[in-house]
Amino acid sequence: MMRIVQSIAIGAIGSEYYDDPVGKRYAAFEGIVYDLDEILECLSRMEALLDAEPPRDNLALAAYTWQAVILYARCFDSGAEGRQGALGDRAVRTFSADEGQLHAGLLDVRNERFAHAGPDARHRCVLALFERAGRRWLAPGFEIETPTGMFDADQLALMQSMVRKLRAFADQERTNARQVLEQKLADPAVADPICERLRANQRQATPEAQALALIASGFLDRS
Repeated sequence: MMRIVQSIAIGAIGSEYYDDPVGKRYAAFEGIVYDLDEILECLSRMEALLDAEPPRDNLALAAYTWQAVILYARCFDSGAEGRQGALGDRAVRTFSADEGQLHAGLLDVRNERFAHAGPDARHRCVLALFERAGRRWLAPGFEIETPTGMFDADQLALMQSMVRKLRAFADQERTNARQVLEQKLADPAVADPICERLRANQRQATPEAQALALIASGFLDRS
């Protein structure tokens, strides 16, 4: 499985994981904001596919749909290892009744079809009875749920509204979490041992890595 980690900041001499609840909470809300932005991008692409003239790319529509569903549910999952922050009841208090219903449905879909696959995700053997000219026979077949786009235009607009509300909430939580973390790191009793470890075990970014970081941030032209 591919992991995405933040690059060492240019000019820094090294980095280490800060395996502390305060740091984990900050990282969790950074991840939640990232996921919500990805969901909005999925919804934007789904909107374009729904507006397109036939033939519509149903495989792409299904891919964006289920990516959005999985990322949405992850924002509410506090049980993942190391996760010290997740969206909860406070985040959904501004939802309308329709938004609340869709929210519950999205979590159910993720739980029943992915995390804990229920009956809808099973492969079923189906037998069909045929009778003709005094003869009868059973023909075997199968039934399987195939992922498709589950949203119409109205549901898509509803989810966009929900995600934007959650994005604003998560952004504030992220800001608060970073402030708490920075206050803790301002304490010499916390910061000094970390600084000493990093000075003793420097991991400087190579010039190539620094150039890639500049390109990714838009400061350098890829050409």
